[in-house]
Amino acid sequence: MDDINLGQLTNAGFKRIGLSFIGKVDDYFFTITDKLDAEKEITVSINIAPNDDRSKLFEYLDKEQCFKDYGIDGKTVTITFIESSEKDLLNALQELTTKLKEINAVCVCGSCDNTEYLAVYTNGTVHSVLCEKCGSEVLKSFEEEKNKNPNYGKGFFLSLIGALIGSIVWILIGMAGFYASIAGLAISFCAFKGYEIAGGKVTKTGVIINIITIAIAFFFAQYIGLFIALQKEVPELTFSLFVLNSNLIFTDHDILSYILPNMGLGLLFVVLGASRTISNNFNAAKQAEEFKIEKINF
Repeated sequence: MDDINLGQLTNAGFKRIGLSFIGKVDDYFFTITDKLDAEKEITVSINIAPNDDRSKLFEYLDKEQCFKDYGIDGKTVTITFIESSEKDLLNALQELTTKLKEINAVCVCGSCDNTEYLAVYTNGTVHSVLCEKCGSEVLKSFEEEKNKNPNYGKGFFLSLIGALIGSIVWILIGMAGFYASIAGLAISFCAFKGYEIAGGKVTKTGVIINIITIAIAFFFAQYIGLFIALQKEVPELTFSLFVLNSNLIFTDHDILSYILPNMGLGLLFVVLGASRTISNNFNAAKQAEEFKIEKINF
């Protein structure tokens, strides 16, 4: 969009929402978006209620050289404006509203057939033109979602179950005598999946809960791995005997000198494998906490 059209829209009170500009000319809400696949072409969209005189609108659009083509999908009329034409975009919109008035076309709610008390509702990225009733329902639904039970207790439990299931991959790879970041990925993926199944709320606290369960699963896998390694050296060692004598095992200098370097290496790989999953979920939680819906009146 060139500077002239951009300046005119801004002066007319149009607001940028995501990739589009939304505004009102007379009683009509327009969405203006640059066409990404064509230079000097702008998409103009408007929702209008069904009207028997739409054919007259299309006859008008056919004659106007500033409009390249148009289409209709349900209640949405989409028009392509040619920016290189002699007419400015705002002037074209003003003339278009005059034609809409002539055929008694009115804007309509994007969710129902109501044509009164319309306003723009947006989350900052996308928007909809809604009536007061539908807009109130959207805001109510948003508030209910925002205030719903976070399910941290259940989320922790299923996240831990998931992480322990994922640790099986770690144990199997450890039995083969090496570490791999994919094992850390398996633990983190299963942990967050369990949290999701539990209906845990996407928050920073939820991410911390999953980090804790991932850490628990990591140490559990290391614990089982140590038992398997010791049993190879002492075949008569049973798991119950290993558990009962854990305090002695973990205070033995020779065993510690074996455990700590391996644990450090393992920790490195679990961090490498889990960092992407943790980072993505942390960003999602941050966006969820910042997410809001607001009503814009023009």
